[in-house]
Amino acid sequence: MLETTVDKKLKKRLQKIFNCLNVSSRNGVQERFFQRYLVVKEIFSRQIIPDHLVELDQASALLKLLSPQDIDALLDLGMHEACLGEDMSILSNALFSRNRLVYHRNLTLGAGADHSRHFRTIIECFACNDIQLVETVFRENNELAKNGNTFNVLGINLLMSIICKREDWLRESLLKAEKYESGSNSQFDRAVIGLLVCIADKNGSQCEVLFLEIINLYGRTKWLHEFQTPSLKLFSPFIHGLHNFAHYVLGIQIPVREEQIINTAFWTQFSDFHKENHFKCAIPFITFDGELSLLNRIYD
Repeated sequence: MLETTVDKKLKKRLQKIFNCLNVSSRNGVQERFFQRYLVVKEIFSRQIIPDHLVELDQASALLKLLSPQDIDALLDLGMHEACLGEDMSILSNALFSRNRLVYHRNLTLGAGADHSRHFRTIIECFACNDIQLVETVFRENNELAKNGNTFNVLGINLLMSIICKREDWLRESLLKAEKYESGSNSQFDRAVIGLLVCIADKNGSQCEVLFLEIINLYGRTKWLHEFQTPSLKLFSPFIHGLHNFAHYVLGIQIPVREEQIINTAFWTQFSDFHKENHFKCAIPFITFDGELSLLNRIYD
């Protein structure tokens, strides 16, 4: 198991955030989830179940009632424990459990989008090398996305085209990406789409340029931070997911020098951990027990 050195300033910033959290342990997360479960249990004991839950079983209803903050508590704890113990496997495992919960929660939400709504989750799966979930999403949605936010639709279509090795999909997606990059979209979003295009084209040198741009624009990208944990200001699963995705496709790690980074969202010690461990898939950070064991199906 690789041990890593974490910057003292980063540790202090993480500790400050951790001191403000509502939970301070994995047992605390289970307790928070259990309180949500009691609400679900009470609802299902009624003769009339609310319309937004009527077609769901108790596990899916519980997932739907969990807030993003409930789920991101796993990431908060994982970051804290990883830095405290100088062990990045803990953070990778926390991401694994957190991403599985996010994905299954999203399945319960009728947001008017197709599988494009999973774009961010899919990218963040690569941050802990959860290829199984990536393959599950693409197997269950075996055509290009059409509905949803333009960025998400284009992003997931590029991912699908590359991973499924569909040249027809890729040609269509690259044409749309060219229009997107020349449009009036945010610099960060254009850089992400540009990076995926460069990965598809196997343009390693341009990947390096765009990836550094993404890192340094991350802190100003509102859609990645709204309604999310403050810990995401210090560590970005999305950026690490892009980094590991490039390795998955190209077989190389995009080089990043710490002196080039103007924020702490990309942890070189975390990327080094994955390299040393040959990009092995993480394992669950938390296994639910008692009446909450119904949630363990997220790992199936």
